[in-house]
Amino acid sequence: RGDPAVREGPLHLHRRAGLLFQKRDKEKRVCAVDSTGFSIRRFVRWFDIRYGKRKKRKDFLKLHFIVDVGSLLILSFKVTPPFKSDSKQVEYLLSFINELARLCADKAYLSRKICNLVAKHGGEPYISIKRNVTRIRSQGSKAWREMLVMYRRSRKLYKKRYHRRSLAETAISTVKRRFSHTLNSKQRRGQKNELRLKVITNTLSII
Repeated sequence: RGDPAVREGPLHLHRRAGLLFQKRDKEKRVCAVDSTGFSIRRFVRWFDIRYGKRKKRKDFLKLHFIVDVGSLLILSFKVTPPFKSDSKQVEYLLSFINELARLCADKAYLSRKICNLVAKHGGEPYISIKRNVTRIRSQGSKAWREMLVMYRRSRKLYKKRYHRRSLAETAISTVKRRFSHTLNSKQRRGQKNELRLKVITNTLSII
């Protein structure tokens, strides 16, 4: 319990796995970013003042990840508490990715900051466009402008490339199917390490 090597083991493996993927090839990668929940065998209870009722829901941890849509390898991931913002994890996730060609993402990731981060890593953002985005308004973001210009010029091509994002769901459903979507550890640290090991074990079984 007190051994730092045991506590940091899964995180250390995660970092080494990232280096392994980088050395494997130098081809440009088409990737997708997404997040999902893994449930815990306990409930969170609270009193709802508005309705004057006691409520409960199953506790869970959130997994943020980037997938190579060609091989379905999970190239980088991060485990967070349930309600952490998806978009704020992208910078950390991209730090593990080399040779990025495109990054596909849903509307939760639609922002100029995300577009700039993707461009900084040499890639092109393909993010689902919200209906209320009616003007380009780059506000200094070249990547944002180029993405919207592409969307307006050829929506069919843009959507075809964007919809490869669905392969991220395929990759994570494989993890849940093989290793279960439920975490059995009782302590929070153990739950996080259990989730990390599920992802790493699945990835190593592919490579």
